[in-house]
Amino acid sequence: MRHANDAKVMKIDNKLVGFDLGADYCAEHEWGIKGILREFQVNTDKVGIEKRMVTVIPKLLIYKDITYRKIKCHLLALVPYWYFDEDIKITKDNLDSWELYDYYLEKNGITTAWDEKSFAILVTDKYENELKELYNAFLNLDVAIGIAPSEVFKNGGLKFCIKSRLPKETIEKIKADDLDYIALQKAAERTKIKKILEKAGKKYFALSPRWKDENKKEVVFWLNPYYQDTDNFGWFTVDDLKDWAKGKGKIPMEK
Repeated sequence: MRHANDAKVMKIDNKLVGFDLGADYCAEHEWGIKGILREFQVNTDKVGIEKRMVTVIPKLLIYKDITYRKIKCHLLALVPYWYFDEDIKITKDNLDSWELYDYYLEKNGITTAWDEKSFAILVTDKYENELKELYNAFLNLDVAIGIAPSEVFKNGGLKFCIKSRLPKETIEKIKADDLDYIALQKAAERTKIKKILEKAGKKYFALSPRWKDENKKEVVFWLNPYYQDTDNFGWFTVDDLKDWAKGKGKIPMEK
């Protein structure tokens, strides 16, 4: 696991709706959370909030009251698979290696860490009740992974929300955003721009679509080219990218 910054206990009208574990600028927080989704058997083929709901509770999900560096704490974690035991023992060395830091505990009452396959939330008595509520929500299969009260999974931060406490408008927005994303991907595929660039031998790190404007009729692409000493990066139209395939236009740098 890697330490995450800006962890938050999320509430609406002073009622817990979930935890935002935050993130950091590290590879472990850029690789996604496929392992976590697999452990909770989240059905990502669905649409809307159901695409994010936990359906089983892994044996490696634990809740423990512990003492860490003389601080009374409470831990909720999906521990790495090699810790599996009938009685999983959590030691100071574990917490150190997971990058759960006492500095953040003393300052904020919470410290978090996560990677593609595991996560940990460590809190002081300040958030003991909230962490227990989240754990019970997991046990009741009432947790959605990767969403926040007002936005879909964003900026790399790992989020757990209690479905039964989310506003109706939020759940509706999540579904609408999913459907819009599906429509965007289909529109991007219809341009056949990836095949055109592949045929032309053009390489890139990223080619990500978005709607050009609120009319949602035209797609533009964020290009992060492989050869950054000869090609520009930025948002480009399909025509710009077709020009690039021919070695002309806005993308090749001026010599």
